[in-house]
Amino acid sequence: MTRLHIEKVTNFIFKYSRGYGDSKLSIRRVIEYSAKEIPGFGGKVFVAEEQDEIIGAEVVNNTGMNGYIPENILVHIATDKNHTDRNLRKKLIAAA
Repeated sequence: MTRLHIEKVTNFIFKYSRGYGDSKLSIRRVIEYSAKEIPGFGGKVFVAEEQDEIIGAEVVNNTGMNGYIPENILVHIATDKNHTDRNLRKKLIAAA
C-alpha cells in the first residue's frame, strides 16, 4: 500500500466513520500496522471503489493473541453515506 493510498484511505475513514472520533493520526497508525509483515501481526485493509473513488473501507488487525481472544479484530469501517448500496457495510464485513 503506497503512502498516497494510505492517506486517501485515512481521510476517507476519518470523514465517514460516523462520529467515532478517532484522529487521522490514529487511523493512519492502524492502517500502517495492518501492513506489517511479522508473523502473527499486521492485518488487512479492504477498500471498495467505484470509478476510482473509495466508497467503503475497513481495517482488520491481527492481535497476535491466537487462542486467547479473537485473533482478528475489526478496528475501522466506513462507507460513503451517499452511496446507494445500503448493504455495503455487510459486504465489507463478509469480505473480512
